Amino acid sequence: SFINHMRYGQSQSDAAIRANASRTADAGELSLGLQTINLDFTQPLGAWSLAWGAELRRDDYEIKAGEEYSYFDYDTDANGNSLYAADAAAGIQVFPGFQPGNELDESRDVWSLYADAEYDISDTWLVSGALRYDNYDDFGGTANFKLASSFRATDRVSFRGAASTGFRAPSMQQQYFNNISTQFVSDGSGGLTAQERGTFRNDSAVAKAIGIPELKEEESVNLSFGVVLEPVDALTITVDAYQIDIKDRIVISGGLTSSLGDPNLTAALAAAGASSAQFFLNGADTETSGVDIVSTYAMAAGAGDLAISFAANFTETEVTKVFAGGGLATLNPSDVFSAQDISIIEEWQPKDRINLSFNYSLERFTAVLAFNRYGEYTVCEGSCTGAANRQTFGAKVLTDVNLSYRLKDDITINVGGNNILDETPDKNNIGQTRAGTIADSSGNVFVSSPGVFQYSRRSAPFGFNGAYFFAGVVYDF
Repeated sequence: SFINHMRYGQSQSDAAIRANASRTADAGELSLGLQTINLDFTQPLGAWSLAWGAELRRDDYEIKAGEEYSYFDYDTDANGNSLYAADAAAGIQVFPGFQPGNELDESRDVWSLYADAEYDISDTWLVSGALRYDNYDDFGGTANFKLASSFRATDRVSFRGAASTGFRAPSMQQQYFNNISTQFVSDGSGGLTAQERGTFRNDSAVAKAIGIPELKEEESVNLSFGVVLEPVDALTITVDAYQIDIKDRIVISGGLTSSLGDPNLTAALAAAGASSAQFFLNGADTETSGVDIVSTYAMAAGAGDLAISFAANFTETEVTKVFAGGGLATLNPSDVFSAQDISIIEEWQPKDRINLSFNYSLERFTAVLAFNRYGEYTVCEGSCTGAANRQTFGAKVLTDVNLSYRLKDDITINVGGNNILDETPDKNNIGQTRAGTIADSSGNVFVSSPGVFQYSRRSAPFGFNGAYFFAGVVYDF
């Protein structure tokens, strides 16, 4: 067989190899499980409302190896020598299968306790507070609190505010995912080059070799203040401003290569068969501020009823600090968490999102018309400097329609469409590969390609498949 010939270094013609080589292989399996048991109590006591409870949770994460053909390096002998002049990467191109060395079956147990109390100081003033303690058997415990209050100034104006701390434990995937895959990175001149990049666990041999610190939980401080208005009957408007400061945010590092001059990293990469390495790290502090606006209005419309809803969100996130701990502390932080990594957090998603919807109902008939506006956003490549490496994508409005008619109490017919005007993101101009032209001997151009990525492969707040129409019948048992 092709596999046995290659494994033992026996030669074959290229035609025989192509004839015998499989075109498919199972790359392996990822599995994530969550099991919870909750116990909650509530108790009103006059002006007080009390709640308390507990939770037990078990997180499971498993990686199973793929078929041998998906990852094995058949053109390299047992001594690591290539059998051919051109040494191809092992396994399936771009995403090799999970190897036996990637396999794992990990779990963790979490127990939590909480208590919550609300108190009506008066008919118009409510205050509340809550405490919560969580204990993870893999990284310890954390305690957090929340204080909140709402005050009704008049029948049509209310104020509310809250302050709290929070946390987010490292996910099982961030702690344990490991694999070597082909990633396309900037070559420094506007193009892309393929690189075998390993994502390594923080307890792996590569991580230990260069002193990658263990992951710890993210911590946050959250502040919010809002107003609730009812200018006229049936019209409600809420405006809330907020700020969220996150400390020790978990990020994935850039690709660390031997060019950084760390001999331990160079040796570890060679042993792992990768040209670069990336890790999940507590590597940044961020500050997010924004405003949420929500308004609803209900009115009679002819023989039916019309509900109008408006919602808008304006958010901005800034990376306030970048750092690298452990053995990476001697490196320039920008080598660990690059300008592109910062841009992903700050720029790769719209800073505003607006929704306006109309819901009309008349007996058995319902019609919904919704407009969704996604604001502009910026994507960058490589160093993120210069027009060739940055592109701002314009704001777009998507229109959705849904018509439904209830034939009977248990049968409803639906027809409609999402993005019925067939909007797509702006065409992509950066980070292209295979761009160029091909001409015949007479100079006639018969191939002219701006690149293979017609739409951004980096970020898109909505899909690029355009309009989607549907029809269906719903039957309630």
